[in-house]
Amino acid sequence: MFTLEWLQGCILCAYYHLASNPKQDTELLVDAYRLELHEMDMGNDQNPSDHNQGQSAEPLLAEIWVTKEEQRRAWWLVWELDTFLSATLCYPSTIDRSRMHVLLPVSDEAWFMEMPAPSASIHPEISICWKSLLKSPNRSERAWFLVSTHIATHIYELGQRAKVRGKDIEVLERARSSFCVTFQKEFRDGIKDPTFDASNYARKNWLLLSQLMLESFLQILAAMLRE
Repeated sequence: MFTLEWLQGCILCAYYHLASNPKQDTELLVDAYRLELHEMDMGNDQNPSDHNQGQSAEPLLAEIWVTKEEQRRAWWLVWELDTFLSATLCYPSTIDRSRMHVLLPVSDEAWFMEMPAPSASIHPEISICWKSLLKSPNRSERAWFLVSTHIATHIYELGQRAKVRGKDIEVLERARSSFCVTFQKEFRDGIKDPTFDASNYARKNWLLLSQLMLESFLQILAAMLRE
């Protein structure tokens, strides 16, 4: 019997093993799919044809929302593992991103205080993947980092193709630059203040990682244009 607790334990083991052996593969995707985490927000997430869906908090009891948020976080950890392995081992992503129906995580504060908060999913269209979050009240640094990682996966996959079209590079460059401008605007104050302390350590880390991700985008795209 596969349970969320079982999956969470496997996630911890997977991160531990990957820290010492990046080539170690995992079978977490099977467990995550068996728990149907990939479609847990089906019908409640961001629909490409309606950018207003997924903006209001679910009309659920707080304890139910807390449980669903825990499941979402487990899914995104599995998704990150798949993304990491895909990038480092240079093989296609196992997860079909077009079939994901999972809202992005909200702030730790809202989750720990059991205060249901609205969110949005990543729009499947790469050129506007960040807009669903922009139209959502969710300002979790973690959520925005996941969007930057989503853009990164497309850039890495494009770089692995035998032949890269200039049009594809232009689409990703527009997505990168648009997201970068929006990200800088949303978190300007946090980015300018370099102070780390116990109250903002996690948030600052996500901001720093997002900035590094954006810088890597620029370098990879520039290398593609030179080829």
